[in-house]
Amino acid sequence: MTQQKFDQYATQMGNKLHGLLSVNFINIDNGSLIHSVSFSGIDYKATAKFEAEIVKNSLRAIKFTDSSDETLHEIIISNDEHIHFLYVATNADFLVHLITNAQSINYALLHMTHNECWQSLIAESFEKDNSTTEVSHKKVKQFKQLFFN
Repeated sequence: MTQQKFDQYATQMGNKLHGLLSVNFINIDNGSLIHSVSFSGIDYKATAKFEAEIVKNSLRAIKFTDSSDETLHEIIISNDEHIHFLYVATNADFLVHLITNAQSINYALLHMTHNECWQSLIAESFEKDNSTTEVSHKKVKQFKQLFFN
């Protein structure tokens, strides 16, 4: 994703994702952090490199256990205070990092957020492929079933 498109995407999504504890858009290149935009009162830029490492390692594990060529993966990291949702392209050139409060999750907001993230990311993917195949529709269905049927 080009820097200009990334900034445009981050701004567009940032306006829609208010109410979450934090939303962080991270652009990485070969595992190196090149850009990070946060929408929250908490600055997670210091941990963005750490998140990029988690994503890189998680993608290795996903590729080892799952031979399908998915364009988008969801990685969930949780502790007593926060739940971290990371959406990452298989080629790991960008990711979306959502952080929610583990004690008071708003599932309706999460559901809406999943849909918004997916629609924007799949639009970017289709723009690259310039095609909508049966496989792409299957990916949409699989993603929507991650949390809610």
